[in-house]
Amino acid sequence: MLPELQQAFVAGIYGDEAAITARLAPTPRLDGAQQLDVYRASIFGGLQKALDEVYPVCRQLVGEKFFNHMGWRYIALTPSQHFDLTRYGEELAAFIESEVPTEEVPCLADMARLEWACHRAHYRGEADAALPGQTGANMAVATLQFRLAPHVSLVRSPWPLGELWAAHQPGCHQRLEDIVFDDSERCFIVWREDDVLAIDTVDEPLQVLLRACETGTSAVQLAACLEAAGHGASFAAALGLALSRDWLRAETAPP
Repeated sequence: MLPELQQAFVAGIYGDEAAITARLAPTPRLDGAQQLDVYRASIFGGLQKALDEVYPVCRQLVGEKFFNHMGWRYIALTPSQHFDLTRYGEELAAFIESEVPTEEVPCLADMARLEWACHRAHYRGEADAALPGQTGANMAVATLQFRLAPHVSLVRSPWPLGELWAAHQPGCHQRLEDIVFDDSERCFIVWREDDVLAIDTVDEPLQVLLRACETGTSAVQLAACLEAAGHGASFAAALGLALSRDWLRAETAPP
């Protein structure tokens, strides 16, 4: 009985009101539908606040009114699936691409990806200490499987996202008019280093290596990927840099 009632309530919050409003006893001031509106406003307001905290630069780029309207539409189509609100909002970039007119701010979806990567670095970084014996220093490289550390994300974009992001941070003196928009493809890496958020661009050899590590791969496969991309000579340097910056996790490959 209770699970069915809870499901009906959630369905009512997100649009299917008939099943739940009949079960809400009217009060002298509010009927069932009005009571549901109160609950909906509270839930949507909490989720909107979560989006505000994750995407402050996107909010600045489009303005408060536009962002609130976009957020409300996103929330209506994307119920929270987890009790922890720090996990809410990951699909906003895809929603922007499919549902939001962005002619005036064409970088909006990519900026949303960058801001989610920043959010992820902050919340995943605390629980992502390298485990003893998994740094690769004391293990034969050929026996290792490499993957990106949980707090590390890659974001590709033709827009200068790093400079745009920095220009919208409190106290930053970066002027928007000094940022160069040249349509060249960039690959940004976002990570947390000594409790400080870091954003940087990576060159082509390092990008090939890191992208191969997004799903986990062996050293032999990594070397082959760089060789196929014409960067075979850069393999050792790229792998060494990625490990030294704590961008990768290394563990013994399964037999």
